[in-house]
Amino acid sequence: MFTMQTAAPLQASHWFHSPGAILLELGPLTIRWYGLTTALGFLAALYIMHKLASHHCERSDEAIDAKRHPERSEGPPCRHDEIATTAARLAMTKEQGHCERSDRHCEERSDEAIQAMDRHAATQLAMTSNDDLDNFALVALATGIIGARLWFVILNASYYASHPAEIVQIWLGGQSIQGGLMGGLLGTWLYDKVINKRNDYLYKLSLLATVLPLAQAIGRWGNFFNEEAYGTITTLPWGLYISHTGQLHHPTFLYESLANLLVFWILLKLRNKLESLQIIGAYLALYSSVRIVLEAMRTDSLMLAGMPAATLLSYIGLLLGLGLIIARAQSNNAAGQKH
Repeated sequence: MFTMQTAAPLQASHWFHSPGAILLELGPLTIRWYGLTTALGFLAALYIMHKLASHHCERSDEAIDAKRHPERSEGPPCRHDEIATTAARLAMTKEQGHCERSDRHCEERSDEAIQAMDRHAATQLAMTSNDDLDNFALVALATGIIGARLWFVILNASYYASHPAEIVQIWLGGQSIQGGLMGGLLGTWLYDKVINKRNDYLYKLSLLATVLPLAQAIGRWGNFFNEEAYGTITTLPWGLYISHTGQLHHPTFLYESLANLLVFWILLKLRNKLESLQIIGAYLALYSSVRIVLEAMRTDSLMLAGMPAATLLSYIGLLLGLGLIIARAQSNNAAGQKH
């Protein structure tokens, strides 16, 4: 009824190896390491997303309160949607010219709300509720998984044409993070514009871009257990033993996992210095750079137009990311010169 998968004895030189793809079996239920690492990555990323959104709301709330009541040493607790929605509404009210000259309270409150927004547009802060964040993240996860699998299947069309039943067997591995990015981007955009209908998509996407490297760093360990995403043969002491080749390989999954943690740390440091669009661009540029370097070491790359598909898409992602950062900076400089 209950079994644990154990690894076969290996020689001492094979100390770094997968214990197997299956964590445990409970009758007909099979729990795989791949699914566990994906779930842990998602939960860790969601937790940090909530922390970042809460912190940003608190900073805006305290800034508004400090301007109105300088005698207070501490501001009131973060009111999440209330403060954010008020700020957005007041900002738009002033822009539309609805504040009367005699209504000093409306003018002052509108100015305070706008000034407390640091570099994010007021409407981007309209979303800070836990439910909305959870829904956004779940949609990103679901459509990301679909996109990751669909892109992998497209790149292996000849194989899956002969084995159509395996298309839905994602627990066996075979997903593309870049396909996941495309699927998640499309899914969250449709959710936000068609279902949610709130004008804060870039802000939420910037939160997702910040925490995504953490989820990727954890999720990459699923490749370790499945014995996939490894590199060329090596004699280095940390070489990864692959059972079906009988050789030690570069653990490129590990290299990428560590690199993603570094990207995550960099993005956390940049959040208070860059706008939402620039954070998204920074993620694209940083992760694409990592992937370009590591893809050259991979032995299982999927090909597209005569080159590894991941490399091709990474170059596109790198250029797009840098373009977003530069274009937004130039836009801000132009706006500053007008004032």
